[in-house]
Amino acid sequence: MESKKTDECHVSFNLINNTRKSRFPWYIYFCGWIADLLIISNGMVMAWSSPVLPQLQSNNTDINPLGSSISTLEVSLIVTIPGLSATIAFSFWAKIIDKIGRKQTMRLISILLLCSLITTALSKYIFIYYISLAVTGASLSGGLLSVAVYNTEIAEENNRGQLSCMMATHLPIGMLLMYIFGSMTVVRNLTLICIIPVILHLSFSLCIPESPVFLISKNRLSEASKALRKLRRLESSTDVDFEFKKLKETSIDTFEKSSFFEIIRDPCARLAYILSMQLFIIEQFSGISVIVMYVAPIFNESGSALSGNHVGIVVGVVKLLTFSMATYFTDKLGRRILLLISTFLCAISMFFLGLYFYLKHLGSPIVENLQWAPILCVVLYITVYAFGLGSVPMAFAGEVFLDRLRVRGVALVMISVGCFSSVNTFCFPLIANHFGLYCVFWICSSTSIVGLISIYFRIPETRGKTFEDIQNILKMRMKR
Repeated sequence: MESKKTDECHVSFNLINNTRKSRFPWYIYFCGWIADLLIISNGMVMAWSSPVLPQLQSNNTDINPLGSSISTLEVSLIVTIPGLSATIAFSFWAKIIDKIGRKQTMRLISILLLCSLITTALSKYIFIYYISLAVTGASLSGGLLSVAVYNTEIAEENNRGQLSCMMATHLPIGMLLMYIFGSMTVVRNLTLICIIPVILHLSFSLCIPESPVFLISKNRLSEASKALRKLRRLESSTDVDFEFKKLKETSIDTFEKSSFFEIIRDPCARLAYILSMQLFIIEQFSGISVIVMYVAPIFNESGSALSGNHVGIVVGVVKLLTFSMATYFTDKLGRRILLLISTFLCAISMFFLGLYFYLKHLGSPIVENLQWAPILCVVLYITVYAFGLGSVPMAFAGEVFLDRLRVRGVALVMISVGCFSSVNTFCFPLIANHFGLYCVFWICSSTSIVGLISIYFRIPETRGKTFEDIQNILKMRMKR
């Protein structure tokens, strides 16, 4: 009897999904875009150091607001502090997001970003940079977490992957804007430009609803029903009522309090955490932070005919185009195959980029005829990175945790990965200075090869699966 009832529910839910496929859910994408405006600011801040560092290392007071060139240690601190503060702040934001809601958290973060970015723009002292960049990094971590959870919870099953990838697409939009304006203006103006997406988010976020999952977790059922009806925009109220009932049943354990310790105690949540963290570590150490934060200094040293800022613009355009295409392919081809292809080709591109700088280090005459090679390697890397490592990990992390553990689960993953990322960005200029750029790129290539093997044997496919199906897959993995 129970099996028959379950089958009937699946049939009814499949009929609703078929109805949805016949119309474009524009309002869901609109809400996702409003949330993703914070991710544009995230991308701008991530790429901020690339055009800014050459200016801060200059003794020209017209472009350097600090008045004198910064040291190698100060370079490491500037690029590391935002990531480090973000790592520390994730646990704080996980509590705030579950306390006041996804939408209100995003608005609070917008206000903090406005204050910190304006402070950075007006500062003339390096220690003020450290403080304001720490606040910026902490704010952006909350933005990344709240936007990821919000997009996952407002999406339908047939567009969940696309909505997550759309979020990933807004990172390169921000980076591209930073590279373009970085070649045209000075540090102060460049920093002030970063607040434009934040102001837009504050203005337009008045038009989007709160996450129905959060409202259910607070037992605000009437508001949750209205939010779901507004998001789905189905002609039949019966369809909305059916989904609301199903969402309420599957999220009933959201009413219970959860903690970070429960992620460690619960076997499925623990496995979800390990698999998600695995993907993010592979992504971080594949070389993306090195490329994004140091693209201008790298190409200034490579001897390329194009300047670092111009290469940054090329990189930004390529990232935007490829991430946009990845939004389509993620729900068409599947997460796992894209991860495998992406990781393998990232390893290849980093290896040859390292080989170029190694030959340059040796003073090989062949380098004079290969000045196009670094640009080709970076473009190849950015392209293949976008299709897998750049778009899948966040979508995967949002899918594998139960509703009541999703915020804290994703936060714990980001805390763990943030620690590795901070070490990565801090050590890069030091390793490059002592051992050469080629050593850094070969480390990234080796990490990607190890990651390729681990993805093949450990990461399951989640495309087209319900949250319940994904939990069953994790349970089966634990029995092996």
